[in-house]
Amino acid sequence: MSRPRITIEIQPGENGGVGELLVHFNAAGRDVLVSQLSRLDEHWDHEHFDAVTISPDAKLDEVAYRPDSEIVRRATFTLRSDEMDAEHCPHVLSDQPASPYD
Repeated sequence: MSRPRITIEIQPGENGGVGELLVHFNAAGRDVLVSQLSRLDEHWDHEHFDAVTISPDAKLDEVAYRPDSEIVRRATFTLRSDEMDAEHCPHVLSDQPASPYD
């Protein structure tokens, strides 16, 4: 099996605007993502992924798929319960603006 590959990049948007966040991974990288994210709960609520490597299992690659993309070298995935957000960030529980895709 090949080594886990996880690449997070931001492709530039039109006219220099906000682009699209892309997460690329191979099958081994998918297994790492699923494993790391599945262990999150109210006692262990976040996981770091890093290019330098906090954990060898959660290492991000630093080679972009597109030359005009910006590589994300550090990412934190956080599990947020409704109860936690109600107490600390209630504004995120309000109705979200309508999506242009609806």
